[in-house]
Amino acid sequence: MKPLGSTPFEHALALAWYDDRLTATEFRQLDALQSSLKLTDGERAKIEADYEARLVEGNAPRGSEANSLAKWIDAVRA
Repeated sequence: MKPLGSTPFEHALALAWYDDRLTATEFRQLDALQSSLKLTDGERAKIEADYEARLVEGNAPRGSEANSLAKWIDAVRA
């Protein structure tokens, strides 16, 4: 899989936004990943703000399939 971000969490964000929306399930999955990566709320907020700015600019990478976020999180947590 081609990296979609400079950090595992940024990559996960790109996978979550594959369909231009973030569901409640995806948000909970990102919470679990944040915990696994031991990211502080501040670190997560910065990664999300940077990614969202790129979304607005139209140059944020995105995943290509629905189940890729869950697969990525499973791989990172393994």
